[in-house]
Amino acid sequence: MTVQDIRIRLDGTAGESDIGALHAWLEQESPLDELVRAGELHIHERQRRDQPGAPMGLSQEIVLVVAASVSTVTAEALLQQVRQSVEAWRANRRQVENGEPPEGRVERDEPDGTDGTGGRGDADAPAGQDGADAPAGRDGEVRTGAERNDPEGR
Repeated sequence: MTVQDIRIRLDGTAGESDIGALHAWLEQESPLDELVRAGELHIHERQRRDQPGAPMGLSQEIVLVVAASVSTVTAEALLQQVRQSVEAWRANRRQVENGEPPEGRVERDEPDGTDGTGGRGDADAPAGQDGADAPAGRDGEVRTGAERNDPEGR
């Protein structure tokens, strides 16, 4: 298994400020902040490759670029840490802002901008109580919040 970058996408209720706030949150989360300082992890916002022309908030995603020197074991732990960090950000946002925070998807980033499932989704991934407890499916994708319960978004 090769080390892959990690992609975070927020659902359609996310605004540009949510993307920026989550980005800042991730940069301050331990141990992510340590990896950033060591040059083993870079966190970027980018235009989504699968939805050109979408409104600003919907068209952005956050990508964590993992250095090639990071081992597979460490990369798996990192993926789990990112899931936990997104859930922690959502819990914090619930406390400091009105309304429900946007749902998030944390998954390995494929070079072609897909989630690596070939359109299958992640129906085989067991649902946990939150994103921190939900293990990755065979393709490494994990859905957080209500998205786990309804992967088709219905």
